Amino acid sequence: MTSVEIVLMILRYLMALALVIIAFILIRRTFSKNKSESNRELRGG
Repeated sequence: MTSVEIVLMILRYLMALALVIIAFILIRRTFSKNKSESNRELRGG
């Protein structure tokens, strides 16, 4: 393995990790939104 291949592998790993973190944050945000909306509907109804 050359140093260039190692650097590319690390970059790919970091990009994948960043995507996972972003997806996790977005999923958590949507879940908290849905929870608050459903709670409002239950109280109103």
